[in-house]
Amino acid sequence: MKAKLKVHYYVSDGQTRFQEPVEVDFREPTDDEAPLAIECEDATTRWFEGRHFRRYTLNTSVQGEPHGERRAEVIVAYLQDHDRPYARGYMREGLPDEAQPVEGTLLDGYYETNPMSADRKFSEKRYPALIDDPKRLAAVEGARRFASDCIVVDGQFWVACAEPKLVLDKRRVFVDTRHRSAPLTKAEKTQFRQTNMNDVSLNYGLVYMTFGLLEADDLRSLASEWRMAAEVPDVTIHIPGSLSWDRRDAHLIYAGQLLLAQWEGRLEVIPPDVGQSLFRIQACFWGKSLEQVDRDALSDAIVEAVAAHGRHGIDVRVAARACDDWINRPITMELGSAPALRS
Repeated sequence: MKAKLKVHYYVSDGQTRFQEPVEVDFREPTDDEAPLAIECEDATTRWFEGRHFRRYTLNTSVQGEPHGERRAEVIVAYLQDHDRPYARGYMREGLPDEAQPVEGTLLDGYYETNPMSADRKFSEKRYPALIDDPKRLAAVEGARRFASDCIVVDGQFWVACAEPKLVLDKRRVFVDTRHRSAPLTKAEKTQFRQTNMNDVSLNYGLVYMTFGLLEADDLRSLASEWRMAAEVPDVTIHIPGSLSWDRRDAHLIYAGQLLLAQWEGRLEVIPPDVGQSLFRIQACFWGKSLEQVDRDALSDAIVEAVAAHGRHGIDVRVAARACDDWINRPITMELGSAPALRS
């Protein structure tokens, strides 16, 4: 299904702004090529090219515009033809729900969708010197990246998401399909990276309360500690091999990232021993992909950091719990599971 998505961008001079239609192709795999992987009330996903895709329902806030719409032809036409496509998304299959309100719009984090009166129409013939402008290339790539994160199956629209997981909050247990993203550093906040509706910024609560779909007993144990009811939703798992997220492995990485983010930009107030322990954590990440991080070295560094924080009366018990969970992991589990970090 082809479409032309309108991107808007400033070029590198910071003054000149363009609108440009970018031709994309939303892939249309068959039901056999993208079979159902997980089904439950809060998240139905398909498995395609090693990723989960969840069904998307378009809801706009303007009367007369699409609402509760799942037909791909209508959604694609809206994204392509609307001057300001504000396609809202919801966790509960895209439908409004008080327990899980809107967390963003479908296109956020990919490219700028709002036109301005000063926008010029870009053409390669008229502006050849700007064809390779970095900001133009980033905008064009954003549109193509968005299209690669979407598929059309049986006439419905599906968006790439994280592996479904159980998350306990104060209202209920729900199945979450959003990617966990470490908080942006000061240096990163100016880069082309935003949180979109399929991402959520990490916080200690999410680390504490997130479990794999097959970890209902662990979730119930935590709920019992908090004296909460935990009615785990019914989930049908069609493709067990699509579940590779490793809670302990991922949470250890998250704990290290969050401890660093907690003090980012506050060097002048970091107690020396806390700063030294954070330096050890940073050294575990430095120059490495997340798959290359030495988990045992990171665990030792976090233990040191937790102790240093405690000496100053700073509570980082969630980091301590994530570390304990890693240290006390079952000896039969596969250590350092890289796929955990991609969800």
